[in-house]
Amino acid sequence: MGRNPCIRVAEFDESDFRILRSVVVARGDIYTAALACKVVCERCSFPIRSAGDMLDTVFDGPDSYADFAGHIVTFEDATTFLTRDLFPIEDETDLAAKLLLALDRQTTVDSAREVIKSFERLGNAATTKEEQNG
Repeated sequence: MGRNPCIRVAEFDESDFRILRSVVVARGDIYTAALACKVVCERCSFPIRSAGDMLDTVFDGPDSYADFAGHIVTFEDATTFLTRDLFPIEDETDLAAKLLLALDRQTTVDSAREVIKSFERLGNAATTKEEQNG
């Protein structure tokens, strides 16, 4: 390039909170992860050695769930997607990266379940149509 940039931004400070919040809210997956990080940071201390250490302090038992601005995470979901490879969690930065990964896993599986349901509905519709034409 050879030219000096006209703008160089590498850090945020407290005055940037509103714009950061706007960007995070605009991306639902990041917003959910940020809310989940907030809850975990309020209730747990680092390092977090296992999923059990986190789940026991965040959830009220196996029948409970968390509602992160409309994104529901059940205790069962958390135990499924917070896999052993994500632990230990050393600090807030590590937590954010690993919760984003766990939430991505949940979203992927939920999407796959919806595709399967769609195929099942198509199969049922085809069977019904064949029976009617029978």
